[in-house]
Amino acid sequence: MSTHVSIVIDKRRSKKNNDRKPLFPVRLRVYDSVLKKDKRFKLDIDLTEEDYQRIFYPKENERLSRDLKEIKIKLNKYESDAEDVLRELETFTFDSFERKYFRDRNAVQNIITHYNEKISRLKSAGKIGTADSYSCSLNSLKKFVESRSKKIEALRFVEINKEWLENYESYMLKEGKSKTTIGIYLRPLSHLFNAAIELKNISRDYYPFGKNKYVIPRGGSTKKALNQSQLNILFHSEPQIPQQEKAKDFWFLSYALNGMNIHDIAILKFKNLHHDRIEFIREKPKDTNRGSKTITTFLNDYSNHVIKKYHRKNGKEDDYVFNILEKEMTPEQIKSKVKIFTRFINQHVKNLAEQNNLPSEISTYWARHTFATMSVNKGASLEFMSEALGHSDLKTTQTYFAGFTNETKKQFAQSLFDF
Repeated sequence: MSTHVSIVIDKRRSKKNNDRKPLFPVRLRVYDSVLKKDKRFKLDIDLTEEDYQRIFYPKENERLSRDLKEIKIKLNKYESDAEDVLRELETFTFDSFERKYFRDRNAVQNIITHYNEKISRLKSAGKIGTADSYSCSLNSLKKFVESRSKKIEALRFVEINKEWLENYESYMLKEGKSKTTIGIYLRPLSHLFNAAIELKNISRDYYPFGKNKYVIPRGGSTKKALNQSQLNILFHSEPQIPQQEKAKDFWFLSYALNGMNIHDIAILKFKNLHHDRIEFIREKPKDTNRGSKTITTFLNDYSNHVIKKYHRKNGKEDDYVFNILEKEMTPEQIKSKVKIFTRFINQHVKNLAEQNNLPSEISTYWARHTFATMSVNKGASLEFMSEALGHSDLKTTQTYFAGFTNETKKQFAQSLFDF
């Protein structure tokens, strides 16, 4: 190959360095031996002449500082990427090299490129909920970047380090966001870092999360469960309007079906219904877990009653059980309809709860958490609950459990000498 690349410093111009040794801009030099001509491209890195020598011409047993090691990794990547571009070009010209090298580098290094590509892939796969999570994460980062008078389009992976993430967390807390929300917004970013590393777009050394780096906050898990007395009051409460009746019915249906979330209830089809049970694959893990297993939920008198009361008349095997969704709906329309129906339940169950002096914060989430807590207090193991809720690990299940009641603890204490 007649064209070669190297990393050089440009000593024609220097920059002040707080009365220390001057800094020189580092360039990517491309030389064509046929044309006997070279061109130098800016890399946004400045070094002293001594540091440049340490990186590229080290003395025997000379060790680089951590900062210089990171710069060396970055410069080696610049050089190897340039060599890849040269191999891909059918005919070399300096202009064609510059167009391809800097266009491709900007695309693979920019955060927004990776977000947009991921969101597009998720939408194409019908995973609208996960796509929305990535969109919310991107919008949050965009607001933070703009608060610092910068543009999200210019944000690159290499700029995001522990300090950057700590500043983001501080900004979010000042905006009134919880640690849980911060964690929700940063997990997609962490996934994109891992994807970029796997594609070799960035070095693993730039991964800013984990031990001795930035730890994504989990936040305290708010216990969202009714106790046995409150559950009894809600169950026997008298709805004042038909909307409250329907909302109450579906809230308790979720509770009766092992805390099944409203989206999974909405997409149930007649083929999922069997004589004494429902078999389905939970929608949320389906987005993230290729090995998702079928969840079996047994029916009881209450769940059979609600299904009979609200099921679609003359429904066929592939039809939705309830008149919440229609067969021809797109994933976006399904997401929207489920959101509207969930809001309907929450609104009217809250009103019913308030009328009966129950917590006004109640929502469909509480049905799932209440099922978990009631079951464990009745003697179910966390392993049983993990399977019933469709969780892949016990840690997730534990966050759904609101704790043992004092009565349960008292009974346990009394039973210690039952031998």
